[in-house]
Amino acid sequence: DVRWNRTNMTGEDKGIKMFLGKDKYINLFKERVFREGRNTKAIVYNCRGTPDSDSATDSAESNLPVSIAFLSAVLKNVNPTKDQGLPPPMPKPIHLTEKEETDIETCAAEDKRRFHALYIGNKRGGRNQAFNDLLSERTARGNYFPFHDNNRTIFLRNHYKNEYNESSVGNFTYEDVLRRTSFGIAPRGDNKFTYRFSEVLSAGTIPVVHADNWVWPFRPELIDWNECAVILPEIDGGKVAMALLNGMGRAEKCRRRQRCYEIYKRYIETTRGTVAGLIDGLELVAQGKHAPMGGVQCGEVDPRCNNERR
Repeated sequence: DVRWNRTNMTGEDKGIKMFLGKDKYINLFKERVFREGRNTKAIVYNCRGTPDSDSATDSAESNLPVSIAFLSAVLKNVNPTKDQGLPPPMPKPIHLTEKEETDIETCAAEDKRRFHALYIGNKRGGRNQAFNDLLSERTARGNYFPFHDNNRTIFLRNHYKNEYNESSVGNFTYEDVLRRTSFGIAPRGDNKFTYRFSEVLSAGTIPVVHADNWVWPFRPELIDWNECAVILPEIDGGKVAMALLNGMGRAEKCRRRQRCYEIYKRYIETTRGTVAGLIDGLELVAQGKHAPMGGVQCGEVDPRCNNERR
């Protein structure tokens, strides 16, 4: 959980040298596995929350056999040929029953899930508090609240004037509501990632993600998140997103839900699965496969981004 710049192994940001010690670090890439192994890479975790994590992408580091797995990096700060994202940790994973899992497999969940869309949280949409105070109704989160109908579409602020307890879901826990929901709104938080993303997946719910330039979990050669999540620019929270969700057919919802839950069970539910996902993705890269980094890419690639919070 440190800041690490591949091209600057001196000074205060010593990266993996802090764990291995200087001598062990120097000798790490002299090991036989690196000298003789083809396409061998070390995976280094970077769990800093801020999205400006240092990871130079110039030629000075292009040959270093390392893939950094970031929790909250932005696309401009990673090497797109070998770096990858980490799935956010889950404070409270939801454990579906065997019957609920069967409902996902058979598409019965599309008829049984009582709630259409859900977000329970605050309105913040980034680390600039002054910006959030000024535009709280225009953040990806804030734009959803006008669509709350206290029936099938639930958008509430937690810990705000007893709003949750006095609503139609007041007798349910958050976990109970989420496992009965079709779409879970998961906009970025103070950082690019959100814990809700993994929690939503654990509930067999389809995540709706607003996180411009976020580096998504795992290599894109392994997982195409467009098959699962609804991925939209931060500025499209609310009206644009709701129109898309309201128009999505039963068959597409079932396909997305099945893919999301498959990814969760295989690569996110356990630490062993996550490590396997990081390795499986690099194995595909070693085999010569290549896919572009996913998600919403701001600037010239996608001018719809809210450039003020890029």
